[in-house]
Amino acid sequence: MYGLIEEMADVHIVLKYLMRIYNISEASMKRAINVKLDRLERKLDSEGYYE
Repeated sequence: MYGLIEEMADVHIVLKYLMRIYNISEASMKRAINVKLDRLERKLDSEGYYE
């Protein structure tokens, strides 16, 4: 399990680094995540699965 957490930490670090390089704010990232989550929720509600 610790290996998985380390991999997730690597992804988190890279995302933070890219946000810094491209000057993307936390607020912008949160909005983009919410758009994606809303889209996923609608897909799951309508079809029961996600591809």
